[in-house]
Amino acid sequence: MLFRSPARALEIARTILDGNYLNIEAHFAGTVACSALKDAACASQHQFVAQGMLNSIAASGDGRSPESAFAVVNTPEEYAIARVMGTRVLGQAATRTPDGHAYDVLTIEDRRTGEERRIYFNVDRAMAAMAKLLARQ
Repeated sequence: MLFRSPARALEIARTILDGNYLNIEAHFAGTVACSALKDAACASQHQFVAQGMLNSIAASGDGRSPESAFAVVNTPEEYAIARVMGTRVLGQAATRTPDGHAYDVLTIEDRRTGEERRIYFNVDRAMAAMAKLLARQ
């Protein structure tokens, strides 16, 4: 943990979650901080939410191609998936297919084997939300 104080780490995680309850990384931090504070109920709640979000993303595809891309709502989810997969992100690119779908493509390296590959994330929902936000301005 980056913080020497689990209480401070939990405070920061809660502040982040107040602004965006669907921040997987903040729930991970909350799980670790609550565990360090010996608050099993708190740790369990953060773990439950983070795992539910990860399960939802994993159920959307396998990330091996645009056709089977993981569906995500935001970029931090992409990095959380890469971390859970035990990989290091080497690069990120954006692309569109001829049928108009938007994808982020992460080049990743397996931390154990050093194998490089790409994983695909469908970002149609994030792009639609951004377009809607920009249209209001």
